[in-house]
Amino acid sequence: MSGLLHSVAVMNEREITMNIFDCAIKMEQEARIHYEKLSDSATIPEMKNLFTLLAESEQEHYDALVKIKESPDSLDATFKEFPERVSMPFQTSSGKT
Repeated sequence: MSGLLHSVAVMNEREITMNIFDCAIKMEQEARIHYEKLSDSATIPEMKNLFTLLAESEQEHYDALVKIKESPDSLDATFKEFPERVSMPFQTSSGKT
């Protein structure tokens, strides 16, 4: 059996779970960085706001995944509700889109 196949064969369930968490954590981090860059380059205030909110949401996901990974028996990670302004990110102060 090759080294890689042998390594996969002997991995236990916890190691596989941790690898999945590591992957998900990395994806959340990369998404946050992406949205931060989009926010920084946005010239339309509503777009800047939308990308900032998305970056904050990705950070929240990242934090929750890290918490669950560190203590998998305690799955009490919670997510904040999006602010009302997210439901209509392109609505102007006059209420028109």
